[in-house]
Amino acid sequence: MKKEAIPSLKENKYNCPYCHTYCPQYHYTLERILYKENIPRIDTYDYGARRGFIKVDSIESETKNNENEYSSTACPECDGISFWHNDKMVYPIVGSIPKPLADMPSGVKSLYTEASDVFNISPRSSSALLRLAIELLLEHLGEKGDLNDKIKSIVKLGVSTKIQQGLDAVRWYGNNSVHPSSINLDERREDVIYLFDLLNIIVQELITDVKEAEKFYHRLPKGFIEHIAKRDKNKVNS
Repeated sequence: MKKEAIPSLKENKYNCPYCHTYCPQYHYTLERILYKENIPRIDTYDYGARRGFIKVDSIESETKNNENEYSSTACPECDGISFWHNDKMVYPIVGSIPKPLADMPSGVKSLYTEASDVFNISPRSSSALLRLAIELLLEHLGEKGDLNDKIKSIVKLGVSTKIQQGLDAVRWYGNNSVHPSSINLDERREDVIYLFDLLNIIVQELITDVKEAEKFYHRLPKGFIEHIAKRDKNKVNS
């Protein structure tokens, strides 16, 4: 089974935000250095016989002790370097978020991508954007009303329990991300990442699976399809 772990300074192993390999990561502290005449300079250092490592400089006073405020991690598999401010990854912006499915509607995919872009900075913003993406997805499928009404309507059409639960989970997290509540999404980043998975699962069942079934169905002989259409028409009229 493939291991999955989001990047965290508290862990030595996680999935690299660049190559997504699950492996140990090199950890570094970035130093703030005051050079002569306050002239900024970038020094490079070699790590493990790989490409040069950037040491960030600063013209701030050495008396301000921010030694551990900024740090960096490096992947031994792809040499990708990530930068952190305290315990938040600030670069790369995108990391460990599953890609949107190809069949995701363009407007929904745009919101999904925006939510992915801001995740490392603000999981709350990601959660709110994913809620909006779900609402837009249900509109794409023809549902009307507020989000709760849209979910109620699509459940009546016979969607699976996992889809109903996924829709309501995204709705709950999205609502709580913009209202005062006891939930702290900065401490539950794994939950927000799973919301991305849920959106892909919903698209898979409500769009991709339906499209694939229709594609397969229309490969049947034309006469047989016409017979089925006639059968179902008679059933409606009876």
